[in-house]
Amino acid sequence: MLTLPLLPTLLLRVPLVLTSPLVPYNGQARKQWQQLYPGGNVSMRRTWTLSLGGALIFLAGYLVAHWMPADLFGVQLRQPKDARFSHGLVLKVRNEKEADFSATTKRYGLEVYYDENTDCLIYITETGSISVVRATK
Repeated sequence: MLTLPLLPTLLLRVPLVLTSPLVPYNGQARKQWQQLYPGGNVSMRRTWTLSLGGALIFLAGYLVAHWMPADLFGVQLRQPKDARFSHGLVLKVRNEKEADFSATTKRYGLEVYYDENTDCLIYITETGSISVVRATK
């Protein structure tokens, strides 16, 4: 992206504007100032102009990069694929008071989907609980 090198320039200009010293107006302090800075005062108008120019160039680059179609830059955007149903399970769950599974034992449905975009398995229960884990190969 063309605007990335301009960002440090913009960030370096802002502290210069906020912390640049003012030229003193009385005689002795002004002479000391001229000895310290023989080139004179850095123009505040120039600093603001450069800062504003850098900000406008950064904004223009941002807008161009986000509003231009990706085909102009040779980028192929692929559509995400839907999760593919892998298998379903019915799990019997008994509490500590039940010794064996019986007809009154609670059952929960569980469905497993494979997401090719992220290479993950998605587990969804009938109660609405969801879990995502990395698929093993």
